Amino acid sequence: MRPLVQSVTSGVVSTPPPPHPLQQIAAHIPGVVYQFLKSTDGSWRFPFISTSCEQIFGLSATSIEDNAQVLIRCVHQEDYADFLGAIAKSEATLEPWHWQGRMVLPNSRIVWISGASQPALLPNGDVLWNGLLMDITPTKEAETKLLAANRATETALLSYKYAVESSSHAISISNAQGKHIYQNAAFCRLFASPTVEALNQGGGVGVLFADPLVYEEILLTLKQGRSWIGEVEQRSCQGRLMQCLLRADVIRNELGEVIGFLGITTDITQNKKIREERQRLATLVENSADLIGVAQKEGDILFLNEAGLALVGLPDEATAKRHHLSDLIWPEDLAAYQQEVMATVMTSGTWQGEFRFRHFQRGDAIPVDLTVFMIHSPDTGEPLGLAVMSRDIRDRQRAEAKLKRQAENLRKMLHKLQSAQTQLIQTEKMSSLGQLVAGVAHEINNPVNFIHGNLAYLSDYTEELLALLKLYQIYYPEPVAPIEAQLNNSDIEFIQGDLPKLMKSMTLGTVRIREIVQSLKIFSRMDETGVKPVDLLEGIESTLLILKNQIKPAANHPEIIVTREYEPLPLVDCYGGQLNQVFMNILSNAIDALHERDQGRSHLENQAHPSRIKITTEHRREDNWIVIRIADNGPGMSPKVQSRLFDPFFTTKPVGKGTGLGLSISYQIITERHYGRLTCQSTLKEGTEFVIEIPCHHPARRLK
Repeated sequence: MRPLVQSVTSGVVSTPPPPHPLQQIAAHIPGVVYQFLKSTDGSWRFPFISTSCEQIFGLSATSIEDNAQVLIRCVHQEDYADFLGAIAKSEATLEPWHWQGRMVLPNSRIVWISGASQPALLPNGDVLWNGLLMDITPTKEAETKLLAANRATETALLSYKYAVESSSHAISISNAQGKHIYQNAAFCRLFASPTVEALNQGGGVGVLFADPLVYEEILLTLKQGRSWIGEVEQRSCQGRLMQCLLRADVIRNELGEVIGFLGITTDITQNKKIREERQRLATLVENSADLIGVAQKEGDILFLNEAGLALVGLPDEATAKRHHLSDLIWPEDLAAYQQEVMATVMTSGTWQGEFRFRHFQRGDAIPVDLTVFMIHSPDTGEPLGLAVMSRDIRDRQRAEAKLKRQAENLRKMLHKLQSAQTQLIQTEKMSSLGQLVAGVAHEINNPVNFIHGNLAYLSDYTEELLALLKLYQIYYPEPVAPIEAQLNNSDIEFIQGDLPKLMKSMTLGTVRIREIVQSLKIFSRMDETGVKPVDLLEGIESTLLILKNQIKPAANHPEIIVTREYEPLPLVDCYGGQLNQVFMNILSNAIDALHERDQGRSHLENQAHPSRIKITTEHRREDNWIVIRIADNGPGMSPKVQSRLFDPFFTTKPVGKGTGLGLSISYQIITERHYGRLTCQSTLKEGTEFVIEIPCHHPARRLK
């Protein structure tokens, strides 16, 4: 057996050395590895061909190396001209040789062969090709079956997968419009594409081509009913660039109509030798305290160091060699290992992360840091095997778990502290507000009621006096001189007309004062304790009344237009004063935001686009909940601000103008005190909407 590479100089081939160890590697590569030499005198021969030719062609390597025509005359008569033409073109241009055709074996069996090789011009003028021959008969047979199928739909195309699923080539199918509809397991591994749907969502098969123009050329060729074959630069869904051999064919139904396209892709990227990787890591392997192992690319273990044997509980290397890499994996993680780890290694060459091994003697799980990578031949680039490294991380996980518990405890303590602090501030704030409102209401309400009650009597007395004065004017038209002088000074006619108006105005004023006092009492609900049936519309209106001075136009801000879209609401079991505080916080924030925005605009802009607040109420009868929406057309908020909106002490207002507690307290009132929901939707330069949702019947009241 000759080595993979021979020295060819001056037309003379050096005497072959003893069998090279890499011949064993070539024997495991799917296909036939060969060297083909064309001399300047026109003669052909095979300096080297791997023994796998006996399995594919039924010819021994020695017979082919002794006489090249033994293999070449097997080329099918109808494909011979194309075979010679491909060799001549590659020789003339020194471009890679690619050929697909039929060969008639000595046993008369016809097989399809796909060949690819790289030519090199030797100093003596000879041309040497190093390449690989693959038996693609199963693929061709699968194509024939598909072409013979009597279907023109995608269902017919998908049935083809049973013939190609086991192929080591990456095979894909597209419909007649070019949409990707099928990929086999080898395609998934090669391009790191888990599903057809995922690839289509990412842009389809076209995104796998480094040059989009190449993909467009291939698709145009296929739509014209012609096949395409050649080398292309492609990238996986994870971004790994690959040199690939692509054969794209048209799929037709029995009527000859194009119903789809078939793509067969082979990764021909150069790689490294497994032997060199072993030698480079030999010292590390022998002295490492971590598990280090080598396996065939199919996963059969070839080597496991002492630390690895001890980690998984195997007695010796001979026992380890009877196992597959997947045997080391904890059974519950086996599916993830096959679908994630190995799929990634096959496509991108390496995988690293945390996994679990099993101990063969104790039967328990061992958490490890796992690294798996492919070892490649530096000459052919073919994958030769797998390298595995792992470290026991049980001690680290225990330490991490302890730190996580401590961090979680600290987080909970901080949350409790913030909640307690917020609640303390809220309680103190509401207590002070309640005392203030109660005092103001009491001090104002009593004298106002006294005045309002006496105004009715005063009005009656005034009317009687005016009537009496009128009678005097009728029956005593000529008063004495002192009365005449007083009448002239008093303008009695004006007093008779204006006094009733004055009384009416005073009455309206006292009514207005009583309404304001009542609004303060409704807002604070100081006269109520616990959960009570409350009219929420009354609470909203009382809040708007208190904020009226900020809503109406003033010298430093224009008017804010308040729109009400109220649906009649039933009485709601709630803490009325606390809900009024929520209304106050949300409306105050909206008013502040609108005022700040309006101050930065011109008078014409404010007139053309006035500030608005819209309040909408809804009784959601399907679950008997109340929904209150408070929206404004203000400047809105960024997503970053929205994410922290309900955090305690978070505020966007300047120092001294905001505590950052209003919305945090409001959130607690709605979610914790009323078992509801408080959400916010905001878009920059468009506005903000708060949505309050609470049940009509409070759980505490239902319990009673």
